[in-house]
Amino acid sequence: MSSSEIPVVRKNSSECSYITDLPKMASLRPELGRVKEQLAGILNQPKDDTQLFRIKSRAASKRGGNLEEQKKRIMQMLEEEAKRKKDTEKVEEAEQGEEEEGLPPKRAAPAPLPAADEEAIEEADLEAIPHCMGLCRLDLSFSYDLAVIGGGPTGVQAALKAAYMGKRVLLIDAPKGGNDAESNPFLGGPTGLFSKALRDVGKQLNVSLLRNMQIHEETIWMQVQAMCTELALSNALHSVSQLRDFGVSLLTGWATVKGSKRISVRVEDIGEALEVSAENILIATGSSAMVPSSLPRLERVFDSDTINGLSFLPKSIVIQGGGIIALEYAKIFVGLTTSVTVLIRGDAVKGLVSKGLDPDVARMLIQDLQDSGIGVMTGTTIKEVKAAEGPGGAIVISVSQNGEERCLPPVDALLVALGRKPNTKGFGLEEAGVRLDERSAAVAVDSRLQTSVPFIYAAGDVLGAPLLASTGVEQAFRVSPPKAPPPFWARFRGNPVVPPPGQHGIGAFLAVRSQGACLD
Repeated sequence: MSSSEIPVVRKNSSECSYITDLPKMASLRPELGRVKEQLAGILNQPKDDTQLFRIKSRAASKRGGNLEEQKKRIMQMLEEEAKRKKDTEKVEEAEQGEEEEGLPPKRAAPAPLPAADEEAIEEADLEAIPHCMGLCRLDLSFSYDLAVIGGGPTGVQAALKAAYMGKRVLLIDAPKGGNDAESNPFLGGPTGLFSKALRDVGKQLNVSLLRNMQIHEETIWMQVQAMCTELALSNALHSVSQLRDFGVSLLTGWATVKGSKRISVRVEDIGEALEVSAENILIATGSSAMVPSSLPRLERVFDSDTINGLSFLPKSIVIQGGGIIALEYAKIFVGLTTSVTVLIRGDAVKGLVSKGLDPDVARMLIQDLQDSGIGVMTGTTIKEVKAAEGPGGAIVISVSQNGEERCLPPVDALLVALGRKPNTKGFGLEEAGVRLDERSAAVAVDSRLQTSVPFIYAAGDVLGAPLLASTGVEQAFRVSPPKAPPPFWARFRGNPVVPPPGQHGIGAFLAVRSQGACLD
């Protein structure tokens, strides 16, 4: 059996499939190809004649006189369009009757579209911006009710909620997987989308069985990549379909707030910046990984962002950090039969308790890690990271555990998961007058999620802790439109997973102390 014909066996399934590399996904995995084609079809769908006529009508009315004149102008153009369609239908009916009688059809020239002010509209203004669901420059010449910067779950849900309430909404998202929306499988997905996809894949693939079958490691990882990409693209397709159905405009590019309710968007596909105006702006730019400046940038050293680009399945990995992200990846990789060691600077249980977990739940979580075969080293910090000598590309990590320095065995990869920080740099927020927290650089907002600039709001990870997608989505619902203050769990520290076990309630210790409960 050749390497290109090696099957991949799934847990609890007799189905077999194989992916050689990402460009061949569409031909080798039909479902993935179908999802990618649907996503590309929506993103590259041009405006139809009716949509073009409406945008021309809006442009004509914008250049008109007072409001009443504009209304009359639009009504006149709509009546002419209806008459043109009616005349076309009559011609088609007449042609059909003549064909039935055996007579040659008489071709009549269709009535032209209304020419009012069309000479002032350039064809370039009607050309669709690539990968933006038919959005054209002429669309951007009108002010939006809401412009959302950020295409994660917070931004997408805020845009959908505002559009549902009849607002004209523009969603601006910087591509994460390429220079255009079509190559961006993370549109609408949370920061941890890759970890969620990798977790689901780990539950389906039996890596131990594949290795026992002498299947090449690269082959196994290619299948993992293909399945993760399929899950990500399916999520992106769902988000894009919703945006289209709710009438939300999508612009793929890098946004900078210019003040005076204006945004400059640099679009890679057209090589220039576009100007957008909006009555309200929502900042939902998410967060990025925190990485110590002393950490060397080696090929096999990753953080919680760059781990998305992992190109092989490591047989051994060291994970630095004791938070939710670090422990989640530890469970994921051990499920893929990887040898995992977790380095925690302080006490593992106390660290989780400080993040809001109940002490009993925290202890059970650490015990579960150890029962899964994960090595947990507490009181440990990294002193040095360097590439190992000889072939293989392994890395050697020197640590200090409770004051005693030691060198760990060489491992295939190091994942640094020491938390995340709000993405507030590079968007022109400070220049626009938006106040940032001096310590965390998070956007400072009031109880209505309004920033120091009256027309600019913020939601999601950009506000800082707890940095959860569920929190951001709840904030998005409350800020679109900004009316009543959000509930306490949607402001800064709470967790709105209604309620997550281990983070709500008074716990066993406080129950005994404050309620006089008796626990066996």
